[in-house]
Amino acid sequence: MDIFDENVNDDISTFADSKILIDYDTYNDGNITKTASLYPHAEDKRREILDSFPIFGLIPNVKKFLPRNMRPGFVHNLPSVEWVWEGWDDEAIWDHIQIKTTTHEVVNKWKYLKALAGLRPKQKFLLYSKHHKQSQSDDSDYESEMEQEYHQFEEMINAISKSAWVKIFRMMKYGQGAPKGTVNRHEHLVEQLDPENKFFRRKKKGMKRKRNYVNLNEQRDLVKDLDGWV
Repeated sequence: MDIFDENVNDDISTFADSKILIDYDTYNDGNITKTASLYPHAEDKRREILDSFPIFGLIPNVKKFLPRNMRPGFVHNLPSVEWVWEGWDDEAIWDHIQIKTTTHEVVNKWKYLKALAGLRPKQKFLLYSKHHKQSQSDDSDYESEMEQEYHQFEEMINAISKSAWVKIFRMMKYGQGAPKGTVNRHEHLVEQLDPENKFFRRKKKGMKRKRNYVNLNEQRDLVKDLDGWV
């Protein structure tokens, strides 16, 4: 029976040869010692660790297997797809996104989209969502002019495909597939996901843009054209 793929022997060998001692931010396998910088934008140090210890590429979401009582600082400093690295595959990123959106309810999806890409729903959707969460009265007998619009917003969020989520993550976290020239990534995503300006807020014209710290020198054309978002 073809239970395992053709690379299973290589994978088993990689695991068998990997015994790494982790002391907070230092990684040592007996031959190589690497230190992960605590600074949030020290991407080169983290990339060295992932290149030196390939086992982390096989268990990209190792944090979810650890006991909850482990030191927060230690867990936070473990490798994950949050670290900029060209070796993460789409399935690893998708698994990470699913963990972040927890129950996969639409409200968790747009909240994560806001955290990941800075896409802010229009105020009326935020207010409507908050009202329905906190309201204790039954107003189902009354008309709601916002109900249909909010359902359209939910449908748009739920229609974002797996491949689109991965593209958004790669663009915002790694700078992969980012628009060339002076086009701002946030504005580009808003236009791709909401071309009719119905769901997400636009930035005011003339506002000074915050510096984006993704190392553009490390861009790779792994994601080509940003088509097929939904």
